[in-house]
Order: sequence, then C-alpha cells, then structure tokens
Amino acid sequence: MKTRRRNVSEDHDLTITRRNTRSKTSMNRIEYTDPIPIDLIMEIFARLPAKSVTRSSARPHLLFMCKKICEVLFFSSPQPQNPDENLSHVVANYHMKSPFDVQYSHCGGLVCFIDKPIIKRKAGTALVVCNPSTGQSLTLPKVKTIRLEELETFHGEGSNVVYYIILLMVKGFLVNYNGKLGVIVSHMRGDVYGSDTSFKLWVLEDAEKQEWSEHTYVFPALWKNLVGNISLHFVGVTRSSNEIVLSPNKQYGNEIVPFYVFYYKTERNTVRRVEIQGMEPFKAQGSMTSVLRMMNPNLITGKNLHKGSSIFLRGEESTHQLQWRFSIKQGSLRTIQATATKTETEARETNTTTRYDDKMLNNYVPVYVMLQLGVITNDNVLSNKDKIKKQLKKLKQSQVDGVMVDVWWGIVESNGPKQYNWSAYRDLFEIVQSYGLKLQAIMSFHRCGGNIGDDVNIPIPKWVIEIGDSNPDIFYTNKSGNRNKECLSLSVDNLSLFKGRTAVEMYRDYMKSFRENMEDFISSGVIIDIEVGLGPAGELRYPSYSETQGWVFPGIGEFQCYDKYLRLDYEEEVRRIGHPEWKLPENAGKYNDIPEATGFFEYSNGTYLTEEGNFFLSWYSRKLLLHGDQILDEANKVFLGCKLKLAAKVSGIHWWYKSDSHAAELTAGYYNLKNRDGYRAIAKIMRRHHAILNFTCLEMRNTEQPAKAKSGPQELVQQVLSCGWREGIEVAGENALPRFDRDGYNQIILNARPNGINQDGKPRMFGFTYLRLSDKLLSEPNFSTFKTFLKRMHANQEYCPEPERYNHELFPLERSRSDESLEKFIEETEPIDPFPWLEETDMSIRPFESIMSLLKSIVLRNKS
Repeated sequence: MKTRRRNVSEDHDLTITRRNTRSKTSMNRIEYTDPIPIDLIMEIFARLPAKSVTRSSARPHLLFMCKKICEVLFFSSPQPQNPDENLSHVVANYHMKSPFDVQYSHCGGLVCFIDKPIIKRKAGTALVVCNPSTGQSLTLPKVKTIRLEELETFHGEGSNVVYYIILLMVKGFLVNYNGKLGVIVSHMRGDVYGSDTSFKLWVLEDAEKQEWSEHTYVFPALWKNLVGNISLHFVGVTRSSNEIVLSPNKQYGNEIVPFYVFYYKTERNTVRRVEIQGMEPFKAQGSMTSVLRMMNPNLITGKNLHKGSSIFLRGEESTHQLQWRFSIKQGSLRTIQATATKTETEARETNTTTRYDDKMLNNYVPVYVMLQLGVITNDNVLSNKDKIKKQLKKLKQSQVDGVMVDVWWGIVESNGPKQYNWSAYRDLFEIVQSYGLKLQAIMSFHRCGGNIGDDVNIPIPKWVIEIGDSNPDIFYTNKSGNRNKECLSLSVDNLSLFKGRTAVEMYRDYMKSFRENMEDFISSGVIIDIEVGLGPAGELRYPSYSETQGWVFPGIGEFQCYDKYLRLDYEEEVRRIGHPEWKLPENAGKYNDIPEATGFFEYSNGTYLTEEGNFFLSWYSRKLLLHGDQILDEANKVFLGCKLKLAAKVSGIHWWYKSDSHAAELTAGYYNLKNRDGYRAIAKIMRRHHAILNFTCLEMRNTEQPAKAKSGPQELVQQVLSCGWREGIEVAGENALPRFDRDGYNQIILNARPNGINQDGKPRMFGFTYLRLSDKLLSEPNFSTFKTFLKRMHANQEYCPEPERYNHELFPLERSRSDESLEKFIEETEPIDPFPWLEETDMSIRPFESIMSLLKSIVLRNKS
C-alpha cells in the first residue's frame, strides 16, 4: 500500500448541471427543471453535524433488492462475523414487496424510488421514500431540481435524519472509514472488475485544514480468479475490521451462480467472499438482484420514517429566482416556504491582521486576471459598469492580486493622428483602484479579432487602415500576396508613411500620452506593469498563423515577408553577401500543410538545412529581434523612472515542436531547432531593457495534444522559461486557452515553481495572468476551483498586499543597458540545458478538495 498526505482543494471532475429547458418524459428521460441554488446545497452540507455522518453504534446490515417488472423485493442480512474465507454464508431475511417501477437511490436502509404506476391520474413522476422493513412509504413534495439521476441521498446515522441534496457528481464512493469521511476511487468511478489491479482510498484526516490522506491498495494475486468477470461496486466499510465490502452490480435470475458479497481487508491485503442464501426462489422468477448499501439496523424498527414528515426542501412555482431558506432541528429537516424575491449575497469582509510564513512567501506567485477584450467598446465607452464592479469585487474577495487589460490603439487614437481619448480607460482604472487591485496595462498596437479566443472585433485606427488602402505593403504579406491587417509590418518601423511619422514614432507617442494621462495611477502604484505590444496578439512574432487567413491548427503557417519593403531588404542582403540568386522561399507550402509535404521543411533534405535556407531564416528572425529591441528601447525611454515593470510577450508555438524542422516556430520568426536555441536572444533583449519575458501555453500538457501535431508544450515551456532564468531576468506567463479544471491549474502551478516549494523560492515565475474574466469563470464550481488555484500559487498564504515581502518590490525603471552588442547576442544560439522540472507539482489541487473548500467558506459565512 502506498500512502501520501496532501493538502487539497478543487476538482475539475466536480460538475453541476444547470438547465432551463424541458425534455419529454419517457422511460429513460426525466423532466429537467431549474436547480436548487448551489449556495443552499453547500449550506445543507455545512450544517450537517459531523457525528450525523460518521457515528453509529449499531452493527450494520446489508440491504438487498430483487427487481422484477413493476415490483421490487427487499431482503437484509447482518454482516457475517469472522467467517472463513471463501466458505462462509449468511441467510437473508425477506422484508417486503413494493409495486414501484424504477429503483432510484438508497441510503441507510431507506430507498428512494421514481414511482410511476401509483400515480395513475397525473402526468409525470414522483419520488417516494420507502422503509423496506416496515412497509411504510412517503411521497416527497414536488421540487424543482436538475436531472433525477444527479440526486443523491445522505443518511445521518447519529441524528436519524435523512438529507436529500444535489451531489456535485463526485467520481467516487463515499464511506465511513474509522469514523472519518472516506472516498473510494477506481478507474471506472465506483466499479471494479477481476481484471483490475488496484483502487484508491482518500480519507479526510483534518476537515479544518482540508487535509486528506491517499492510500493505494493493490489487490492480491487471487483477486482475478476469485472475482472472474463479475462487475462489482463498493458497498461500504465494516466498522469492526475495516473491510471494504463489494457486491455484484446486478445478477439476473437466469444466472445460476451463487450470489456472493466480497470483503477486502486493507490491513492484511486479503479477500474473502460470502454467499448470500435465502433469495433463490425469487431469483428464479426472472428478477435482478443487487446489494444496495450497508444500512443502519435501527431502521429495521421503522422508528426513523415518520409518515407525513417533511424531509425535502421545496419551493413554490415561480418565474422569479427563489430565495431558499431552511432550518434543521433535532431529528428532522423542515422547510420554510420560499419567497419569490431576488437577492444578492454579499461576501464577508474582514479587517483582521494576516500572518504570513516568510519562508513560504518566498514562493508566492501573484496572479492576475485578464479582463474581457471588449470591456471598452469600439465607441470608447466603458460598458456595463455595474457588472464590471461586481466582477472586480468578486475577484478581489477571491484574493486575486490584480487584473490585466488591453489598451487598444484602435480605440484611443481612432479619430486621427495624436487625437487620444483616454476617458473610458480612466473610468475603468478608477474602478480597479477602488477595489485595491493592481493593474497590468497592455499597449495593444494590433487588431482584436482573428486570433484564437477573440470574441470581439477592434481594428487598428481607421486612419491607419486608410493609409493601407493606398499602400497595402504596410501590412504583412504572404507568398500569395494576401495582406494581413492585424498589425503593421515591421518593415515600416522606420519609414515616415503615417502623416509624417514612422510606425515606431506612432508607438512611442502613444505610450508617452498614456504615461502623461495615467501618471496618477502610475505614481500611486496601481499600474505596475506595461506590456508592450510587438506584433499580432501583442506577441513578438510574425502573423504566420491567422484564422482570418484560413489557418487551422496544426498547420505550419506561412512566412510573412513578401511585402515590397521586406523583399527589397532581403534582395540587398543577399547581394551584399554575394548570392544575388537567392530568393525568398517559394517551396514553404501553405498555411495548413504539414512539414514533410513541403520542400522547405522536409525533415531529411529540406531547404532549411541548406546554406541558403539558413541565411534566410537568420535574416527573418533577426528582423524580428531588431523590431522588438527598438520598440522596447522606446518604451524604456518613455517610462524611465516610473516604479513599474516593462514586459513583452512571446508566443507558445508548441505544434511541430517535436519535429526536426520546428516548422510552425520558423514561420513565426523563432529560429529554433534541436541544435539551435531560438529563444536565448529574446531573453537577452529582455535583459537589455529590464523587461519581463511573458510566455504562453503554461496550462498545456503533451498528452492533451493530438499525436499528428507532434506537439511539445511541456518541453517548450521548460526551454523558454529556462532561457529567461539563466539570463537572470523575470519570467511571467499566461494560459493560451481558457481552463477551469484542476489538471490545467496543476500544470500552471508546476511551471510557476518547477522545483516546488523551497527556502529561497527559486526558480519561480514573477507572475501569472489568467485568460480571461468571464461569467463561466465566476460560476460554480469553476470559481471555487480557481480560488484554490490562487491559494496554491500564493504558496498557501493569504493575499499579500506588500510585494516587497515576496521580493517583488518595484524600483524606478532604469535606462536600457548599452554595454552589450545587439549583434553579438543575436548570434548566441547554442542550446543550454533547461532547469530540472518535477514530474508534478508538490502543491497540486487534489480531488474532492472543492467540496471541503466550499463547506469551509459557507461555515465561515454562517458564523458571521
């Protein structure tokens, strides 16, 4: 047995379904209605006394069901005491026969049915609770809920109360293990077969600290022969000997094999089986037999099911959102009629002094959330202020460090050259400041729309586009002559084509105006980061893969150097070195080609391996590096002396990374091969200008990518982050695609601290920005998972408003370094070994943590 102890918090496998549509009622399809609010669900959890789920002095029984057409028969038997392995048997006692049609759920000796036949005059179905030992039954009040298969029941053995709640689809089986909550997990959710070799048991060791222990049990060698091809499900755990009880899922009457129950003893790693006798006459009648659950024998007396008692939350039919209220008394759960009023739950705010572990703060990674792309509209208006206020308040209460926002060139300078309008952004920044959030501002000199995840369209300034109508060569151009108007070509960086200004001068003037108009936010420490847009999607790259051009993942993309200005530059360069016959590539394929289908990227004998190919790729990547260096130098001069950081973004082009030619990276301008590091020079440029290297795709794992793409996001992240750290610069990151699951979050946590928690907190990312704010992120259970992710990124510390405590103190920006030759470090391309990486993070978000996290927050809220 392997045992691990972890502090855990959310699970992407925990889901809750919300539906407002209705489907026709049939034998297999049940009516869908509005769900009970999740706050109420979790509040029910929170108010359950611990003893009601774990304590009972009675010896448990097994409850059996034999199901026939339109009726079920119930039996029970006591747990066998010290039977001989594989030889013992017990006799089941018959209790009753019920006319109900469909078995639904069960708990502690009570059974809940979907009852169709007994309601003959009414359409639809009803839920009925039955006590098989006494024959008593109770029809539950009608309740608006989600799919009936998502309804679960919990029995409080100590207080003799039955609770019905919506379970968040936990992929496991809940048990009482030594008086503690346990969850048994197998690869088939709650089932095991003779071919299985192991299963896991999670035990809640400390509810307050949310600490679980994980136990892996490996079945003994006789398991396969003993079980055979039978499908078993977990029934429970015996109190006296901690034996895990398993039963066949179903056994039909035409099966002549005996009905067995299996007992697995965890301490000795032994398995025994017990034959259940007494049900043979009923099985012979063509019925289906299964064990429902271990039950509390106190229910045999029938004293726990009171006729007419109200045991389910209910509400009046209403077109309004219902305000649910309830109370718990000793021995029963009653409801107060719901009122059709709309309410808003305000989160509790505290002013208590927070204590930090200084050693853990060394591992603190601040987290920011990217705001919506269209938070400022094309008309330069802050849309829906009330909604953004509510969202920012919720983010602040979740302990997010700050937010990031695109400051669109196409919005601010849309009316004409140097006609800047910052009013809407000032309105937004004031709201951000009012909630005590930090701000990362992106100088977005590109168009919004056409990239993965873009859901709005914000073009570059219309007067710039008009210039392009008469001179389309200001835009990036592919071999076919198609123009990409997402951003200006780097070829016009120093050409005075824009009402007397060059492109770089336009970018500089825009940043100067930003500083002048946002000086108060900069000096007050609200704006802490200026990310300088350097190309499409704000990234330092060519627009080699654009959906507006027809690109589809995992196409290799196309080179973007066929405008007249770059053509002339290349012709001059090849003449300078004595090869005027060399031309721009004509054999590099189309956007959606694969490498081996092209002459340029073909693995064994492609043009990229030749002297001509090497010269072209060096020229192509060098033009990109010079472009980034020049604009960052201008940004450094603009923000010189400000207490903030500069940053630039590099794209995570992970597809074809594991191919020899790295085709997708090459077309984007990253000359990166197995024997040539294409990211070292970028890191050196960042060091030169005191800038942060911001990288993407931190959430991705190799196994999530299609094999045909030959992707390597994990190795790519290791390479780029290591380049930054070895150059002594700060490295930050983003997710490339929205993720709400713990696997994605755990991968980000790993990349943020690849060597885990350590005394000096190195290496670690300078910060992480989550893309992006949405209603889906703020809904449950996604938001609870996100809050746990925040906690892990903060090294399990509370939000720290003093960056100097985790070594992020901001100093006045210094002038760019001039002691290094740009040409020299562009040529430094020898690969270096990446930093070592753990296989998985040491602070992962574990399964089942979300429930405990939600419970804790509800309990704290109730206490307030």
